[in-house]
Parts: sequence; structure tokens; C-alpha cells
Amino acid sequence: MTAIPVYVAFPVSERLRANVEAFVAAVAQDPAANHQQKLDAITDDFINELLKAFFDGPVEALGVRGGMARVINGVVSVINKSARAMVGRVFRKVTAEEQQALARHFSGIQLDVDGRAYSGFPLDPEMANEAALMFESFREGDGDPDQLRRVMRGIVDGAIEHFLDRSVACVRSGALTRGMVTTGRATIAKAAHSALEKTLPGMHPAHRKPVLGYFEEMLLEVAA
Repeated sequence: MTAIPVYVAFPVSERLRANVEAFVAAVAQDPAANHQQKLDAITDDFINELLKAFFDGPVEALGVRGGMARVINGVVSVINKSARAMVGRVFRKVTAEEQQALARHFSGIQLDVDGRAYSGFPLDPEMANEAALMFESFREGDGDPDQLRRVMRGIVDGAIEHFLDRSVACVRSGALTRGMVTTGRATIAKAAHSALEKTLPGMHPAHRKPVLGYFEEMLLEVAA
């Protein structure tokens, strides 16, 4: 019996869902036409909602204030600027072939779970199993900080790969843009890992609990 795939997923707005569907449908109907305007309608909302899911949501769950809030807000600002620079530079003018690749990509990360629209990516079965064990162990009060770091890094790195790397990989870029993308990607990964190391492992269990609960709710079983 095949296990149901586990996804890391966040709910998307109706506007983003509709704009993704409009872009995918337009490319399918007329693959040779220029659909840049429909693509542009996706990018800002996608980045906004991605950052909200992975940063604003956990901060709200924690109710954090003071120095930790400044650390996280600084990280979000860095990632926001880098992600917009990457996507804006790469997506500003795409070919018909690249539009088709982007349409396949955006369609692939769109999910429908119980009638609600999500964006998400599948976890490796081994990582999904370890994540389930980690969340359970911390609920019971005997979690391993090293396992916490490993699982959360896996989730963060998976988000960067599926939501950013695979998006920009759909578009061929010149040397200058490739260099900017490489630098931006490294900046985003470093900032996200830094936020993780400075918050969750050393956090008081009472404060960490709602944050881990938030991330655990992002793990969804999605039948094919």
C-alpha cells in the first residue's frame, strides 16, 4: 500500500489562485502569445503570501516582541528584497517557451485540499516521517534540538528550492542575471537559516509550542 504524499503547503488568496489559473489557461490556449501581463499579476502576490506563510504566520503564533521580533523582521526584509530582485529581473521578459515552463511550474505547486487552494511541495518520505516524529516528541516534552534544526532546515530549504529555485530555473538568463540570482539565493538561504538558529532551538518550550504547532499544520497529506 502506497503512503499518501505529505506536502508542506500554505493557503493562497482567491486572487492569487485566480491569477495563476488565468495565466495557465492563457498559455494553454495560445502558447505562442505574449502573456507577460498575466505573469506579472502573479509574482507580487506570490512572494507576499510566501513570506506571510513562512515568517509572518509563525511570528503571529509566537506573539513575539522586542529583540527577537527585530531579528525576524530584519530577516524578512532581507529575503523580501532579494526575492523580489531575483524574480523581477528574471521574469521581466520571458519567451513563449519559458512561459510554458512557468505555467507548468505554477500549476504543479497549486493544490486543492478539501476545496481550498494551497501552494505547496512534497516532502521526501523519510523527511516527512522524521518531521512527524519531531513534532510529536516536542509535544511530549522530550524533543531533540538537533532533530528540530534538521527538520526545519529541510522545510526551509525545500521551500527555497520549490518556490524560488524552480521558478527562476524556468527562464534562461545571461551571465549577469545568473550571478545576481546565485547571490540572491545565497542571501535568502543564509538569512532564513540565521532566523531559524536564533529562534527555535533556544526558545522556551511554552513559547516554542505554538510556533511548532503552526508549522505542523502546514504538513498536509494530499492524495494523488
